[in-house]
Amino acid sequence: MKRLSTSTKCCPHKDCPGCSYDREKIPSVYTQVKEFFKGKGDFPLITGELIHWRMRAKLAVRKEKGKTRIGLFKKGTHSVIEIPRCISHHPSINLAVESVNKALLSEKIEGYDETGRGFLRYIQCVVSNLTGKVQLVLVCNISQNRKWSSKEEKFLSLLLKNNLFDSIWINHQTQKTNRIFSDNWSLVHGKEYIWQMIAGHKYAFHPAAFSQAHLSLYGKLLKDLAKVVDKSAHILELYCGVGVIGLHLSKFAKKVVMVENNPFSEKSFHQSVKKLNPTQKRKIQYRLNDAASVVNEGFDHLIFDPPRKGVEKELLKKVLSWKSVQKIIYVSCNVNSFMRDTSILEKSGYKITTGRAYLLFPGSNDIEVLAVF
Repeated sequence: MKRLSTSTKCCPHKDCPGCSYDREKIPSVYTQVKEFFKGKGDFPLITGELIHWRMRAKLAVRKEKGKTRIGLFKKGTHSVIEIPRCISHHPSINLAVESVNKALLSEKIEGYDETGRGFLRYIQCVVSNLTGKVQLVLVCNISQNRKWSSKEEKFLSLLLKNNLFDSIWINHQTQKTNRIFSDNWSLVHGKEYIWQMIAGHKYAFHPAAFSQAHLSLYGKLLKDLAKVVDKSAHILELYCGVGVIGLHLSKFAKKVVMVENNPFSEKSFHQSVKKLNPTQKRKIQYRLNDAASVVNEGFDHLIFDPPRKGVEKELLKKVLSWKSVQKIIYVSCNVNSFMRDTSILEKSGYKITTGRAYLLFPGSNDIEVLAVF
């Protein structure tokens, strides 16, 4: 297997389930998709940092055999493997984990166990690439109206003394479920949004809004995407998240309509759009709705950036009937659903003109695909 040119440091966590693949090797899934692109043009692999690239991490907190551990689940279990010196994490994430660990030990706060007992279930750390500070989420096994005990208050006070945290959130999750976050949020310290600089523009992120973890490489993807969009395009973007793609393209598009069903993403978008000039603002519409609700308004460009399951079959069938669409841009994090949807697009008369892969997940056998039809 071919190796990438960038050398990485040796990881100290040999039993960690987080990196299932040698980060210095070209993922075999890339070879698979490159073969799929045979006859459709070049399909280069674009790489970025291989260490300290992860700006966002969700980690489990569990009590086992009398000890609370923070880390990743061992494959197929709810047993946690600690990764305090992870080389994928931005250093601020490892410092945040250390700070939470110390506060837990100091106040004898217990992690969650699968019987439903224990205080802390998960943490999420998001690092701002502008400040290096962390937006910390504590997923707690308590209801929103329950009073905190004195030792829980002291635990929080210890964290508040740390200048590392841009903000601290509590997510109240009391259900016995594998779902990490509930819909109940409380801001206990700092700012409501963390800000990231991506491809020259600042974007706001609520902790419940999706963001990419490899921000610098994602910025390269955005710039490449902008090169394939026609000037004065009338764009519809589905599954838009906080609107990073649409806002980036609004510099030169005629109109951009973005559709997303996560209300926390919409809140984040309205913060980011304040940073735009009046001309760009007039070009943009953000609609909080399911992608299936869209109707054709004369769009000539269509952008898909779906979750791993890909585009819903009925939605794909619907938009393929729109005669006005001249170009479809597909950003995918799952090659299987991408290849499935590509087959449908090609049977409808669309042809791939551009394809690129991005190593947004070093240490895994995954790539992000950008394709233009």
